[in-house]
Amino acid sequence: MSLKCASCGSTRLVHRAHLFKVTSVLPGEIALEIPPAGLPGTERYRSPLRADACIDCGHLQVHATDLTVLREAYEKQQAESLHVAV
Repeated sequence: MSLKCASCGSTRLVHRAHLFKVTSVLPGEIALEIPPAGLPGTERYRSPLRADACIDCGHLQVHATDLTVLREAYEKQQAESLHVAV
């Protein structure tokens, strides 16, 4: 697991996120889903994605577009991990 962002070096990362295809919105749209750190069945966070591709090397960067959702998921994960550690 990466402990720092490869692009900016930030250590504030949301973990266990995965990509999934959204069939009910737009054909081919992909979203990011972040499971809760707590009990199964609790709230999951979702954000649409966008991507940038380098025309020279092909490097692809995928970005979540709803930063509010990412911040909420990060804060919840941090609070739950502190609660479990105590």
